[in-house]
Amino acid sequence: MGIPCFLLTETNRIRVWARRYSDSKPDICPLCKGEYSYHNNMNLIGDFEHPRIEGQYEDWCGFLETIRPPVGDPIWPGACKCGASFEDSHVERGGQMFAHRICQRSDNGGFTTLQEAPPGALWWAWWMGKKEDGTWGYDWDNQMEPPLMCRTPSGMDWCIDGRASNCTLKEERTHR
Repeated sequence: MGIPCFLLTETNRIRVWARRYSDSKPDICPLCKGEYSYHNNMNLIGDFEHPRIEGQYEDWCGFLETIRPPVGDPIWPGACKCGASFEDSHVERGGQMFAHRICQRSDNGGFTTLQEAPPGALWWAWWMGKKEDGTWGYDWDNQMEPPLMCRTPSGMDWCIDGRASNCTLKEERTHR
């Protein structure tokens, strides 16, 4: 059985988290191994109305500062997801404010963010390069709409409108 697909449409709301992380060495997080290991955790603050501007990158920094919890507020995570405690010396102002635009699902009317969307989610990637001539994308010179993206069963994002990895005409920019 296949995975049903559904379209995500951006709303006028954002989801906000309080985030703390630490990349002090030699401490290595067992959940994020490797050379660039770091401890990380976020607590949801909530969903907030925030107008969206069609087709533009958004700067939420000013708004997020108006709702920033004070240092010491229990909303700031005290420990990494692995259980390692964060030291207060790692964070001067409590931590980072983290936000994502909320999208509505076409299949059931529910709400999610792109980062939380399950397999089968589709969305228009308007941020993927609208050019001066009005066309979109990186691969084609004749694409008249933003590239369509899909969340795959593996959790990876696939640019449906992108060039196929086995394309034999890599320099040609109008075929599909």
